[in-house]
Amino acid sequence: MIITEQDHTLRIGNASIPYAVKRGRPNRVRLSFSEDNQLWIETGTGQLGHFERDFLVSKSRWILRSYRNRLDEHDKKARFLAGLEHQVLLLGEETAIDYQVAAETSFHYKVAGPFTVYAPERFIREHRKALIYQALRKFAEQYLPLRLEHWSEVTDLGFNRVRIKDLRSKWGSCSSRRNINLNWQLVFLTEKLIDYVLVHELMHLREMNHSPQFWKWVEKYCPDYKILRNQLKEVHWLVGILK
Repeated sequence: MIITEQDHTLRIGNASIPYAVKRGRPNRVRLSFSEDNQLWIETGTGQLGHFERDFLVSKSRWILRSYRNRLDEHDKKARFLAGLEHQVLLLGEETAIDYQVAAETSFHYKVAGPFTVYAPERFIREHRKALIYQALRKFAEQYLPLRLEHWSEVTDLGFNRVRIKDLRSKWGSCSSRRNINLNWQLVFLTEKLIDYVLVHELMHLREMNHSPQFWKWVEKYCPDYKILRNQLKEVHWLVGILK
């Protein structure tokens, strides 16, 4: 690893990783990446001393892997957003978007068919991304509560209320009041992954933690939950992609 302080760059292999140093808690070094893929290095003094440099060297493989993963996710996001006016991931499948002129805005979707958006001609011409956002969210508000009701019956676990929300960092949550929040962008995922998230949140009605007992409950209804949990991590870049 080569640390170039003049242009605040870490050179690891053939990668040049921009970094910034800021003051953090004493006697601790913390590494994180910003939204624009800059490595943030928090140190007790706000500077890089011998200890901090040695620490960076010891973490060079993690830094490089994380940086490359984030670049890969950035490319996936860019491709997703670039094609959004013409196609979208829906229940895990690349789905064509079909626009039809109509007096009012609505949508229609059938498995293995296009996602049809109906709207006035001017909206289709000038506001396609806003139309897609609204139509997909409406679809989520119909699909996700029905799927949650299904799993509520299967697991014999009643919840108080479900809210479909614009969550920026997670797929769902469950409160001690038995309210469940779901990220509307879950509809981009496969049905198996959606079901895993729903079961996960329902099991918090039994265990408000991630204890071994909690995972036993999850496993009862999702025997391959470990595989699904890893798959969910691989598509985490979709969380909050439409803001």
